[in-house]
Amino acid sequence: MALAPHPIRSYVARETALGGLVNALFSVAVFLAAFGRHPSIPVWASIPVWASIPVWGTGHLAFDFAPQSFCVAFMSTLVPGLVARRNLRAGKVPAIEGHSILARSLLRRAMLVGMASACLGWACWALLFRLLGMEQIAWPTALVVKATYGAILGSATIVWTLPMALRRPQTRN
Repeated sequence: MALAPHPIRSYVARETALGGLVNALFSVAVFLAAFGRHPSIPVWASIPVWASIPVWGTGHLAFDFAPQSFCVAFMSTLVPGLVARRNLRAGKVPAIEGHSILARSLLRRAMLVGMASACLGWACWALLFRLLGMEQIAWPTALVVKATYGAILGSATIVWTLPMALRRPQTRN
């Protein structure tokens, strides 16, 4: 497959970098909301850097990778796709010729990518935790893992789905 023209490559690179940062920050915010304060720690000392987080069970770390994967992939498909549509209409970025392997509807594409990411993300992390025999994980380690995963998943999703949003709709003869 030939490389996309330079303006498109640089546009996708900018959106990918921005999306990775936004998804890392989003992942940190959700992590802090879900795991940020241990019940035995006073409110004034709310960051439990010495605490550990259970890996298994509903609402615990392994489980949390499913909603995180869905949200990050869904939003990383939908938001850059909407911005790309606006930029295409305004002539700020050129269209790519060809067709997409996923649904043309941006919402359907975002739902499909989000659901697939939720299933794969949860399964891969659960398998990794099981193979490592992990029952608990240190709070700072979990925070870094979740932020890094959010950045990488968001960036990978944008690199894959943004060119699909830049495709010119095919006309049927």
